[in-house]
Amino acid sequence: MYLELLMFPPPLRGKPINDDTARSIVSKACDGFAVDLRVFAYTGNGSTLNEIYVDSNGASIGQPPLVAFSGGKGLIRLRGLGAEGTRVLRENAPMICTAVGNHYQSPCRFKLSEGECKLSLLHGFVHIYHIHRLLLTKKTIVFKRLGPVDKRLTLDDVKPLIVEQIKTGLISQARFMDDSYRELGHAGKATLESSLGTDTMLNIEVHEGSPNFQGVKSGAKVRGLFVNQVVFTMAVALSGPWYCGGLRSRGSGFIFPR
Repeated sequence: MYLELLMFPPPLRGKPINDDTARSIVSKACDGFAVDLRVFAYTGNGSTLNEIYVDSNGASIGQPPLVAFSGGKGLIRLRGLGAEGTRVLRENAPMICTAVGNHYQSPCRFKLSEGECKLSLLHGFVHIYHIHRLLLTKKTIVFKRLGPVDKRLTLDDVKPLIVEQIKTGLISQARFMDDSYRELGHAGKATLESSLGTDTMLNIEVHEGSPNFQGVKSGAKVRGLFVNQVVFTMAVALSGPWYCGGLRSRGSGFIFPR
């Protein structure tokens, strides 16, 4: 389940707004308003909201964000994921829209819609997907494993990392959604994670992508290993918004069907 808020500030009409800019606009506009900090992936005391799942092998998998930001042509988009993310965004949407309108000194037209995040395994064929920007890791130890700091990375160097991030992203969000259904008393709908099957059944294959090191956000000194314009196939049909990799709250790792 998810809730989507689209805002159309008149001064942004026709202008392309990237994900970082969208989040920055809303953050600045909400300064001084009592907006729940979980909208921006922070706890009440200002620390980063970073919940994890632990699998049977003791490995940790980051939970999806409660709210994910993105931009578009003349619009700002926020998506609340799962039961809690939907509640947080629904409760704060009126104040956020008011704040953005005040920021631009112009009434802000908005649209709220909701839907379901669904997936199903495919048999005998695959779907093609695209990820505009995928953060693989910020860990220096992983950088070193890939080779010298001056090595120019190729797609083949990072394909295993891309496949792992896609797989764990699907598992994490499927589990998150299943937990939401149980919380709401709809345990019979909590079948997303079990529907994923085995790694072999997912059949994830990466075909395109440009790996590079860059700041994790505008003006940041911390660098991450990203892959831009990822094209991959897998034997899974997705419906609704699905995310993988790091910085999902900032719009990275959104999986587009092609």
